[in-house]
Amino acid sequence: MKPVIAVPYFPGSNGDTDAIERIEEFGMKAEPLYFHFGDEKRLTDNAASMKQMDGAFLCGGFPYEDRLGFGRVPAKIKQYADAVRDMVDRGKPVLAVCSGAQIANAMDLAFPKDASYTAKLLPNICDRDGEIVYSKFLDKVVYTKLICDPERTAFTRSYENGEV
Repeated sequence: MKPVIAVPYFPGSNGDTDAIERIEEFGMKAEPLYFHFGDEKRLTDNAASMKQMDGAFLCGGFPYEDRLGFGRVPAKIKQYADAVRDMVDRGKPVLAVCSGAQIANAMDLAFPKDASYTAKLLPNICDRDGEIVYSKFLDKVVYTKLICDPERTAFTRSYENGEV
């Protein structure tokens, strides 16, 4: 049976279609789930469905136009937040990119609830010797090197330690 990956989305999300295509390209089933204020039954049903899935991909975009700060509005949708937290607490893989990562940050998903440590996003600025060089998004390819045991996460198991 194929793993089923939830792809929750909101008004203003994007990348969900690309995520669905990639998930299915790699032999899994993608399940798009729409979360929006105003339809309590749909919120409750989608959250219940999401909890039954094998993992989740939190995509990017500008949910709710990010008027209150990146990720804060979706993170406050109780049904959605409870479903994602449930998945994380049960050890299911949740991959978050772009504003999905900001939503995850607003929900403190990086670590278990009872952890004595946290992670927070810093302002998007670049400074050199205390002088701000720019304070906007940086659009370029960044290469990373795996420096942990590849078996540590579901997302790194197909890589070798030290691989770029």
